[in-house]
Amino acid sequence: MKNYTIEQLHLFAAALDAAAEGMIITETNGKIIYANSAFQKLTGYSEEELYCSTPSVLKSGLMDESVYKEMWSNALKGKPWRGIITNKNKNGSIYHADLVVSPIKDSAGKIIKLLGLQLDVSDKVKMETELKQYSEKLNDLVLERTAELELKNKELEQASKTKDNFISTISHELRTPLNGIIGMAELMMEEYYGKLNDKQTGFAQDILKSSKHLLDIINDMLDIAKIEAGKFDLNEELCTVKSELANIISIIKPAASKKEIEIDTNINFSDDYILNIDTKRFRQIILNLLSNAVKFTENKGRIKIDASMDGGRFYCSVSDTGIGISKEDICKLFQQFMQLNYILFKKTGRHRTRAGSYKKISQSHRRRNFS
Repeated sequence: MKNYTIEQLHLFAAALDAAAEGMIITETNGKIIYANSAFQKLTGYSEEELYCSTPSVLKSGLMDESVYKEMWSNALKGKPWRGIITNKNKNGSIYHADLVVSPIKDSAGKIIKLLGLQLDVSDKVKMETELKQYSEKLNDLVLERTAELELKNKELEQASKTKDNFISTISHELRTPLNGIIGMAELMMEEYYGKLNDKQTGFAQDILKSSKHLLDIINDMLDIAKIEAGKFDLNEELCTVKSELANIISIIKPAASKKEIEIDTNINFSDDYILNIDTKRFRQIILNLLSNAVKFTENKGRIKIDASMDGGRFYCSVSDTGIGISKEDICKLFQQFMQLNYILFKKTGRHRTRAGSYKKISQSHRRRNFS
């Protein structure tokens, strides 16, 4: 064994005492024979108080006894032990330490002393505990939210079934008798059951006009419900657009002619231009735009249809010299069932409705190739 001078031994002792980690040396029976300044500061005990006492003076009562048994068993078998322990300071406060216990052996390999190193990790343990609590709280919130979403999904499924039942009921229970009323009113207008006087004719006209208006609203409701439920089917087919536009204009021309309204067209694509669209819905949208234009344009007015292609997308606009829509109402135009121009509605019995419905219908095309 190497011999050291007194000066060297003093140097070693000073180095141990200056170490940042708390350090103790004990006999194999646990009695403390040395404690450095860091250990004294960490535990609150003086060197005199620690001398000949045992580390059990630091027990907090918060550790399982099996931890201490394992620690001493390993150390006395010559195996280092390391773990986080919870100790109690002299003043009663709790602290957490990263503890390493190692055996000290003589030249023959016999264990003669035990070395204990403690590093205060209270802040780290506190942070980990808080993170764990936050994690558990977050997990509880996720589970709670998941349960809420599952319940909401069940409610939505039930609402979807209710909506389907509603659509079926509306379709059968309302449209069927309403179509009967419209048919009977049309027969009355044609004087199929006999000649009508002026008062009776007025009544029949009101019945027919109101019934058709109600049927439009019901059809809107059905279309919107189907679109939102994802059950709005498109029957796409190849359509020669210019020819279809000509057919639509021919349908609206008689109504325009009665009011001496001119219809101008500006179609900027070839006669054989073809779109893959639901022709029925396409006709429905354009016809509605033109029908509104005729209804809201005064006698001897003008309607213009502009149709063009841009980047593989079809555009069509309808403008007229009618009353128009106020700036305040523009933002309401595509809101469902929003009534605009109430004064004109009272005059004509119609209003610029269905814009929202037709916007949804046009967007429901998978390629969205017309606007």
